[in-house]
Amino acid sequence: MRIVLVCVGLVFLLESCSYVASPAFAPGLSSYNGMAADASPDHALLYISSYNGHNVTVYTYRGQHVHYLETLSKFSNPSAECVDAHGNVFITDLGNVYEYPHGGSKPIAVIRDKEGSPTGCSVDPGTGNLAVVNAYSPTGSSGNVLVYPSGHGPPKKYTDGNIYSPQFCAYDDAGNLYIDGYANGTIQFRFAELPKGSRHIEDIAISGGTLHFPGGVVWDRPNVLVADQMYKDRAQSAIFALSVVASKAQVVKVVPLSDTVYVYQFWKQGDVVIAPTRNSFVPIDAYPSGKLVRTITQHIYDPYAAVVSQP
Repeated sequence: MRIVLVCVGLVFLLESCSYVASPAFAPGLSSYNGMAADASPDHALLYISSYNGHNVTVYTYRGQHVHYLETLSKFSNPSAECVDAHGNVFITDLGNVYEYPHGGSKPIAVIRDKEGSPTGCSVDPGTGNLAVVNAYSPTGSSGNVLVYPSGHGPPKKYTDGNIYSPQFCAYDDAGNLYIDGYANGTIQFRFAELPKGSRHIEDIAISGGTLHFPGGVVWDRPNVLVADQMYKDRAQSAIFALSVVASKAQVVKVVPLSDTVYVYQFWKQGDVVIAPTRNSFVPIDAYPSGKLVRTITQHIYDPYAAVVSQP
């Protein structure tokens, strides 16, 4: 039986933790509808979280052919999603992080996050470490990044004095974690890195372009993709491809997205990006042209994040 950490009293390295055997369910999460029979382990699955819809919708994803399967319901406000090398999907929901197996209708594990409100997450493909970004703390102080070794703990807590409200994050394939957010006391964009093995987050200066409002972060070898919710401070989102070397980032490409604004956590799948916009649809845009390919509208309401789980 898998053992999952449920931790309280987080400091830099948490020491006061209790254990809950998996599966663990928070109130209201014990009565899901079963996943449709079409959710074969052989199919890639697309998960889209709905912040104010209080659910996560699941679709088969074959190229750009998207077919609705099922809705995971009774969340509070599900936001960020991320996936590990086994296809397990992590869904953040206020003070909780739920782990679902590929195609599963019930969580196999839950982590209680007492350090804030999670807005972003990522799994290191090499170690399985789970990074969870909290935009703010329960005490009203600046946000933080929690890293759970092997995906369940005990976590280490990291903060950056220049990023008051971290928003999104992504690991590269070398175990470095990239984070964006808002500067202390302002809404100015900030970008940073937690290098593999480091105890400190390092700020990264960006040259060759200006980002205004932090959106999702995605690793796309050899670059880090970062969404700007309001490209050129206007009602359009764009994706910036950054080449990061020695705590410096150079913009190598900017891809404005058609008919898309306020992109939160997007997902790149092959030559397209799936870009939730907190609207009544989810655009799928070609990459790197940025042209709209199709939209997902079935069972979509206030989408926040998208992630594809491979079998």
